[in-house]
Amino acid sequence: MPNIVMLDGSYVLHRSIHSPAYSRFTTASGFPTGGVYGFLATLRRLEREHQAVVLVAWEGGGSALKRAAFPAYKASRAVVHPPGAPRPVDPTRFAEQQDLVRVALDLLGVPSAHAPGYEADDVLATWARAVHDVPGAVGLIYSTDHDLWQCVSPRVRVLNYRPGGQGRSGGDEVVDEARVAADYGSVAGVVWEKVLRGDASDCVPPVQFARASGQGRGPLPPRAVRHLVAQRPRDVEDLLRLASPDGAARSSSPDSGRDALGKFLLDPAACEDVRRNHRLVKLRDDAPVEYSRAPRAVSFSGDWCPQAPDLPALFALLEFRKFAAELPQWEAIRDRALAAPLPGSSPWPR
Repeated sequence: MPNIVMLDGSYVLHRSIHSPAYSRFTTASGFPTGGVYGFLATLRRLEREHQAVVLVAWEGGGSALKRAAFPAYKASRAVVHPPGAPRPVDPTRFAEQQDLVRVALDLLGVPSAHAPGYEADDVLATWARAVHDVPGAVGLIYSTDHDLWQCVSPRVRVLNYRPGGQGRSGGDEVVDEARVAADYGSVAGVVWEKVLRGDASDCVPPVQFARASGQGRGPLPPRAVRHLVAQRPRDVEDLLRLASPDGAARSSSPDSGRDALGKFLLDPAACEDVRRNHRLVKLRDDAPVEYSRAPRAVSFSGDWCPQAPDLPALFALLEFRKFAAELPQWEAIRDRALAAPLPGSSPWPR
């Protein structure tokens, strides 16, 4: 069984759209295509380098559901249009390029999936768990998101893309259990650190503890967080027990972490912060994955409506002359994709 490379489709598309290498790609009529080109170039590179089956995960509405429960969640990424105001034209045409990517994936036989009510990260976590059911398979998650370090195991790693520049060579850093342990103490520590310290990239605030001095509230200092995480809590309630006034984290051997923790009190408000943050940062690995195909005709704002019955037609439509000249390579990728078994809860409609 070859390796299984799992992509966060929106991440790869966003990175490609804004990459200096592809951001100026357009058709002769001016339609931006750099996102599609960069996405396919990345897919081909990963398939070649890792001799891999490639799976692509998309958002299924999970972020919106979490925002309904906690409006600040990923608020910096949400686009809000005032009621009645016309929607501005996105110069990158992200939605249209995403549709084209999905058409390309279908023509290549590369599974594209989402889970209704779940985030793309949950689909990736579900696939990561399913890798263990595929004999001999090794899972590789392609993302820079530390949330996905929760999925690392002896047979699942994260490929963390590092751009070159300032004397540093670019490439994919392999994040394995040793790398996660160096940063978080353990794979489980990824969750607990994000629960306690928050996650600014997702607008998740740190837990606010009551100060023992009675002077307001505040987040735990890093050494207190590390001390709590080092106790290896089994679940949320175990974490709360460890941090309680008579918990084991406060009665362990004296050190700077325990002493720092002693300056803060776990009260009901802090308990609710902990439970809320856990719901926001812990990935689900039981998402009901649905594989789906994109329509061959993709409707665009305006009158640009391509028909792409096959790869040559798609490459011609997008004016990807280099890819068209390399058609046998793309057909080989398609043949390998169609021959591969898949992890997941429902079959890919071949």
